[in-house]
Amino acid sequence: MPFRFPSGRALPGAALLLAAACGAPPAVQDATAPVRALYAALDSAPVFGAPTEGQRRALAPHLSADLIDLLRQAADLRAAAATAAPGEKPPFADGSLFTSLFEGATAFTVGADSLLRDPRGVTPDEYADHLVTVRLLHATPGDTARWEDQVLVTRSGNRWVVADIRYGGQWDFAAKGSLVGILRAALAPATPPDSTPR
Repeated sequence: MPFRFPSGRALPGAALLLAAACGAPPAVQDATAPVRALYAALDSAPVFGAPTEGQRRALAPHLSADLIDLLRQAADLRAAAATAAPGEKPPFADGSLFTSLFEGATAFTVGADSLLRDPRGVTPDEYADHLVTVRLLHATPGDTARWEDQVLVTRSGNRWVVADIRYGGQWDFAAKGSLVGILRAALAPATPPDSTPR
């Protein structure tokens, strides 16, 4: 039976479906939104090394829960290493984890958004819905670097979030692979020596 306004006029079928859906907040349609928000946050308050607890809180709305957890583990590793060896530089103590360049970016432009038709084919092997290209710039007096990184975006509930960043810098000391890949490699427990009798 069609829904009728108090005046008796029937609500069209398509509008009825829209009205029924209004009970839940709509999903964010623009998958570039969390990418813009993330880089804007990093531009206004740069993060070097593993983000502190306060920095993670500020970035959390734009990142997946898995990525936030990996960044928390990296900060814990840094703290533990600093305690164990006070005279040595701990891992994740400095450098931009969110860009290819150690010094980070001084400007960014969010570019193309590509729908990933086969999420299972994404490298690293993580589910993602979109791949967003970001053009980055680091400019200092007498020196300018330009490059592109790619951001994997996935759905979390009714919103899009950043799941990973693929580094695209082509110079010798650029970060290689992806943010999640670097974090997982550093956090993986050391492989125990082979104790099998020979």
